[in-house]
Amino acid sequence: LIFRPDGVGTVTLEEKEKFQDVKERYCFPFGRPEGALKGTLSLLERVLMKDVVSPVPPEEVRNVIRKCLQDAALVNYTRICNEAKLEQHMGMDVSPQQRIEDMMRVTEFCIDLLRENEEHHGDAFTWFSDLLADHSEIFWSLYSVDLDAALNVQPPDSWDSFPLFQLLNDFLSNNSHLKNGIFHTKLIQQFSTKVVRYVDLMEQSIVQSIERGFARERWEVHKDGCATSEDTYWKLDALQIFIHDLNWPEEEFSKYLQIRMKALTSEMINKCTNCTYQCFDSYMQRARKSTDYILPSEVCVMINVIFSSKSRAAKIAIDSGEYKYHSKLDETLDTMLKDMETCIEDKVQS
Repeated sequence: LIFRPDGVGTVTLEEKEKFQDVKERYCFPFGRPEGALKGTLSLLERVLMKDVVSPVPPEEVRNVIRKCLQDAALVNYTRICNEAKLEQHMGMDVSPQQRIEDMMRVTEFCIDLLRENEEHHGDAFTWFSDLLADHSEIFWSLYSVDLDAALNVQPPDSWDSFPLFQLLNDFLSNNSHLKNGIFHTKLIQQFSTKVVRYVDLMEQSIVQSIERGFARERWEVHKDGCATSEDTYWKLDALQIFIHDLNWPEEEFSKYLQIRMKALTSEMINKCTNCTYQCFDSYMQRARKSTDYILPSEVCVMINVIFSSKSRAAKIAIDSGEYKYHSKLDETLDTMLKDMETCIEDKVQS
């Protein structure tokens, strides 16, 4: 900055040309040269000065930076889409699954870019952190258009988009400026209904597999129980892992999912043990009484199913108001085991 004899501050023609050249750049190479962006922002304030004694109104500087960051959001997202060749994969012949895979790739590019922005340029925007956050929201609003388009072509009961939610949610939840922001809130609303629908369908599937499985159960040893009980508990574990990995950011809905899973697990354990006990009762009624009665392997498997179920019931112990799943279920299982023991003793001692 130089001063004329009349005290008016100005910049040289060379400085002005350099500034115009720098201003037209799409982006600064991350961290190179050191402090370049910070120096440019400082130069911006000097360029906007009308004279040496009149400071630039802060809002004027902010408006210029805001406009630059808005333009940068569009430029950067467009370049990412071009790199990922997103528009080339939007034809009618592209499968819904491919659309999700393309968005996964774009999402990874977007997250990497915003992380690098924060890492390399965050210091330069110390006094304009809110504008940098606005830039990120604008960036995600552009992304949201393509995300919506990809989600709209998915079949009603397709779950291919859940990994995409997990990727986005993990990033947004760990960013103090974006957590529960405009895009994050929209994302949560979009996927909450999908999660509920998925849990509903999984519940129906597990109930059907229990009914069909026990109808043709051969009562052969399978891990800690029988084939049907182990398949049921594997599905429940998988669903529990799915809920956990969602890392749902909204406390109320997250609590709902936890309560729903405990209730569902309790109900399925109850169904498994009831079916097992009915089969046991039917089996024992057909067996003859004898002092040399030998306990069939099928009965041993049935007992194992109850013990395995009792062990699982202990894991979902909860006592929050009316949600007393464990105490009631555990009591039922204890009663079943005692009845089974009494029945077996009766066969042997008669």
